[in-house]
Amino acid sequence: MYNLADIIRYNFDVGLDFDHDTIAYKYISQVNSQLVAKGNYDYYYKHGNPLPNVEFKLLRDIVNKHQPVERQDDTITIHCRVGDKLREYNLINLVVTTIESNNLNKKYKQCRLFYGLHHPSKKLQSDEIILNLADKLMESFNLHTEIVSNDADSDFSDLSNANCYIPTIGGFSCLSASINPNNVIWDIFDTHNRYHPHDHFQMQSFKVNQLQGHNKL
Repeated sequence: MYNLADIIRYNFDVGLDFDHDTIAYKYISQVNSQLVAKGNYDYYYKHGNPLPNVEFKLLRDIVNKHQPVERQDDTITIHCRVGDKLREYNLINLVVTTIESNNLNKKYKQCRLFYGLHHPSKKLQSDEIILNLADKLMESFNLHTEIVSNDADSDFSDLSNANCYIPTIGGFSCLSASINPNNVIWDIFDTHNRYHPHDHFQMQSFKVNQLQGHNKL
């Protein structure tokens, strides 16, 4: 499985096993800090080593050169973490509340829902939630909604360039948000506090980087 976010967040040298045109390979082959062998999560969680600092400028430069992205300025873009995280948060209610509280439905007429699955066993439940969310957005806000699930690099590039982006929970969401130079709305991310302290500290640095605007295209 090509776990783009974890490879970058943890400096896993397994990224070097992937095609040289992938975002993970390009990042891991150029990153300045120490690499961790073969997805060894114990290096951090059992041995207490702090998570590495992400090199945001390097990642942003790689995404800029990776593939052309057609930005949709009239669209709300949402990365929906489903699969193994279905029970951790009420995705539909949180998305609706975020759109309402930020008056996004008054500015945008379309929505793109991005999602992928870590656990095939949750596929049917995940598909149902995404379809229900699309129906809810149409019913509540008249938002014409497209469901997107491409390869990880394509989705990451799109999310990192979205004009209006709502990340939800997990590494893929907030890492792509961390280098997005546009309007990122962190409301759903802010409601979730079930992270390990290592992850919480690292992900807060992602938000800080984005809010400080160090993400030039």
